[in-house]
Amino acid sequence: MIAKPNQPKHLHWCIVLAALTCVSASPSIVEPKTIFAASSAPKHPLGVVGQSDARVKRYLSTNLESMDDNNEDRGINVASVIDQGLAARVTDSVETGLRETAVAPGVAAKDPIDSDQLFKKVMGDQIAFYRNGENLFKSDKYAEWSKSVDEAYKTVSNAVIKAEVAKASTLLAIYEKGVVLSMLAAGRKDPSTQKIAKILEIGLVRKWSSDHNVENIMDLLTFGKDKSEVLMGMSLKLWFDYLKLMKINPYELFVTHFTRRYSDKELAELLVVAEANDRTRTTATELAKYQLKHWKNSGIGVIRSFKLLELNEVHLDALLRSPILSTWIDYVKMLGWDPYQVLFLAMRKRVGDKKLDSILAAAKADGTNASILGDPAKYAREASIFGASKAGVSTGGGVAEGWKKW
Repeated sequence: MIAKPNQPKHLHWCIVLAALTCVSASPSIVEPKTIFAASSAPKHPLGVVGQSDARVKRYLSTNLESMDDNNEDRGINVASVIDQGLAARVTDSVETGLRETAVAPGVAAKDPIDSDQLFKKVMGDQIAFYRNGENLFKSDKYAEWSKSVDEAYKTVSNAVIKAEVAKASTLLAIYEKGVVLSMLAAGRKDPSTQKIAKILEIGLVRKWSSDHNVENIMDLLTFGKDKSEVLMGMSLKLWFDYLKLMKINPYELFVTHFTRRYSDKELAELLVVAEANDRTRTTATELAKYQLKHWKNSGIGVIRSFKLLELNEVHLDALLRSPILSTWIDYVKMLGWDPYQVLFLAMRKRVGDKKLDSILAAAKADGTNASILGDPAKYAREASIFGASKAGVSTGGGVAEGWKKW
């Protein structure tokens, strides 16, 4: 039998459990993939994490926790993105370029070529054709211009990355950011231009890192990508490496800006997908840790976190099969509560013994949250809780009696 808590915590239980059981009747199943769109103005989800961009500046003078540099899962190997003969040069150039940027952002020698004027000359009247975001990289004229820029930068130190920065800067000067991102999205989807698009992304990361433009980088990382891709690209790895050189915690910064423009639910969904992939698991685990840490630092409680994940919108029949339920369970544990006691008592009060038994059986058979439902010790604890609730003589019974509205 569960020990009777002290009175203040008992009252808090009543509030927590009552709120968690306000579940809608419409089913909501998490889809594994969602395409993100560019965002010129961040969206403030549920009014929790809408903080000023001034916070980014504050990172520069903050002593941060140690971060794992041995994270091979964060991105793909450069050699798998571009031709083997170019891979080593890109890697060296990027690493050196990042160090240069960290010391003196934006400082560079005089450009060896006016890439903007050359682009206008070579592309001519084709410039307007690509303003709708079509795959510019399939154009022979673009290939001609790109080759000329590469040749002009051939004798410059860190030639590859500086040439890509020049190309990225030109495209941004001639087209709007949204158009350039659409071009990149189209280029990534076409096998014949995939390498071109991905190496140009490196140029954009370098440029926007130098400009300290977090919002633009977040657009680059998410635009036109499904959840399985966001943490996988070389762009994310390079940006994180740059932030570490600047003594900025990349995981905390990513969590803050991602949830500002999308939501905590979408971040949790993304991380669930990423944690299932060997290539992104390490990064996803770190980001998940900082999502929960951010909630705790912001004073988010058991009820609010449940709502942030929109679990209150999930039908009870599907709740235990929600892939992001584990996020809430981890957070409740962090707060020092027993999430199983809170959740199952609330559900039992909402639907009754027989229905909950049916929901539990279906969830266990589904296997989505096998790690949550498959622990015999947890089931033993649940059985004890349920029995006490029925008798009305335990903590559970007392809390159940305190509910006035469902």
